[in-house]
Amino acid sequence: IPDLDVHPVRQEETEQLKRKKTKKAEEERFSIDWTSNIGVSVPSVSSEWFMPGFAHNHSLSFSDRKGRTNYRVSMFFRDVDGIVSRTGNQVMGLRAKFETRANNVVWFGLNTAISYSDISAASGTSWYGAPSLMLSLRGILPLPYFTDQDRNTPQGWLNDYDDKSTNLRTTDSFYLDLNFLPWLTWSNRIGFDCQSNTRSLWYGNGTSFGYAENGAAAISYVSLFSMDYVSELKLHRYFANNHCLSASLMFDYSADWNKFNNMNGTYFVIHTLRAKGLQLMQSAAK
Repeated sequence: IPDLDVHPVRQEETEQLKRKKTKKAEEERFSIDWTSNIGVSVPSVSSEWFMPGFAHNHSLSFSDRKGRTNYRVSMFFRDVDGIVSRTGNQVMGLRAKFETRANNVVWFGLNTAISYSDISAASGTSWYGAPSLMLSLRGILPLPYFTDQDRNTPQGWLNDYDDKSTNLRTTDSFYLDLNFLPWLTWSNRIGFDCQSNTRSLWYGNGTSFGYAENGAAAISYVSLFSMDYVSELKLHRYFANNHCLSASLMFDYSADWNKFNNMNGTYFVIHTLRAKGLQLMQSAAK
């Protein structure tokens, strides 16, 4: 004869909780993981402008679970050299996750990630850089949108063009659950996303554009920030065996701000500093 005092849904929730507790007890352990790999990119054509590109990745992580608490921390590093001289990127970062059910009332946790990247692309992401260099490397000269046939050689773009950027970013999230009663819970979630980016472009005399302007450079700074906070009070209770009452009260707040700063100029007195010598140029635009 089934127990009529136990609601079937609540009975299933109880069984699931028991299984979770058993599984967590079995998974309690400390672990360290290390992974590394190396790769080589070989050009498909033979040319003095191409060379083998090397890449290596490394990651280290350690985690632990003890009773109601678990955490995981991981670090990574990636270094990639392109098959074209002075191209590549370096990326490194740290991730951390922590959760605990301190007791039956308080549950909280956090998740954070920080990354930094340094990218150098002589082929560029601008209209001048990418088509000009890659078409030159394929031997398609003169280029149709430049009149100076003595410029825009592969060596000129490789030596006198820069497209460099650095990016620092962090994303963080936190949660706090307060279980006042088995049927009354207050949940709080908050997240942040912060990003800072710097990009510099340089056109030297090895390019038609830089030669015509006696050097040209541009530097941009971008800062981004966003956050979101959600708070919810939830009521979910069974009564009289065959009835259930559910209700919630929620508050949601979001905010963001962006900051951009751009400088560019031409006619450089000194080319040695490249884009770093922007303060020495005659301002063309702000």
